[in-house]
Amino acid sequence: MMATPDQQSSEQTDGTINGIRVDVDPDRLLAGAPTGEQVNGLRKLEPGHPAIPETAVPYFPAELPDVPRDTEETFYRALSLDKPVILEGEAGTGKNHLIRTVAATVNHPVYRQEFGAETSVFDVVGEKDLDGQGGTYYILGEAAKAAIFGGLYVADELNMATGSVTAALHPLFEDRGKRELHLRGVGRTLRDLPRGETWNPDEHLGRYIHPDFHATATINPLHYADTAELNDALRSRCVVIEHPYLAASEDDQAGIETEVELLEAETGATNTEQLRDLVRFAAVLREARREANAIATPIGHRELRDTVEMAGPDEEFMGFAAAARVKFVGQAAMKSDKQFIRDAIADEL
Repeated sequence: MMATPDQQSSEQTDGTINGIRVDVDPDRLLAGAPTGEQVNGLRKLEPGHPAIPETAVPYFPAELPDVPRDTEETFYRALSLDKPVILEGEAGTGKNHLIRTVAATVNHPVYRQEFGAETSVFDVVGEKDLDGQGGTYYILGEAAKAAIFGGLYVADELNMATGSVTAALHPLFEDRGKRELHLRGVGRTLRDLPRGETWNPDEHLGRYIHPDFHATATINPLHYADTAELNDALRSRCVVIEHPYLAASEDDQAGIETEVELLEAETGATNTEQLRDLVRFAAVLREARREANAIATPIGHRELRDTVEMAGPDEEFMGFAAAARVKFVGQAAMKSDKQFIRDAIADEL
């Protein structure tokens, strides 16, 4: 999980926003001012914020089935229209990498929150608490930080959250003009700045939702452990973008070449033909899982990257086939999957 700005400092700081004492330093968390530039309709901010992600490897967009635009173009479009966005796809397809790449390009802070059964409304929105000295202050949740100070809020694996938590997000996962942030226990509700008014942090911080706040989420398919179907009320509020594998089948030549290029950029490997065979093999397993339910184990891009790194960029430690036996077979939890993958490696690699 990505550290938020206040988690990156060993010193506990606090401040006040519009009369409410909070557990963070507002000056440190406030998103940068607009530069006047735009990238694909999304406005670029001044750099320097500690929560702007670093991206050493470029994002390679995936083609969307029967859609003339790719994942990156579609994601930019939805954000530029101030729509909440859900990226839906298997683990390891690049959902979070897309979010981080876009945020880094436009210098938007990222507040990423991993969801599970123990995630509470307090973690998301926050709550008023005692300071031990006879006073009170507000402990901000991750969504509240993004909404107040500006940035991309990422509800990661949102369909692992409980119903009470997703219900708390409903008011923020709305179109601009309808969004609300309820600060529990202080009787304060933040809404969007009225259209036509220009954002002034000295006047508006803590009174309105920051204009560079964007609500995003990722979800995995329902066959993943502990996932549940996202409720229709939340799903209907969002633009849901399918995020497929780069190489979804062995016949997807363009996708295979793109994933090979990504592996080369990540690992420094230069034996392109062997990489192509490895990616094609992963695509065979993905297709077998999707079309025939032959295996339950997902083979994402991170499994490919780990395989190449285990083998060594030039296969100096072991061959890709041997490394795939270590990584792919080890990834499988079911005996039948392990045997299927072993047999497939023997046949294909």
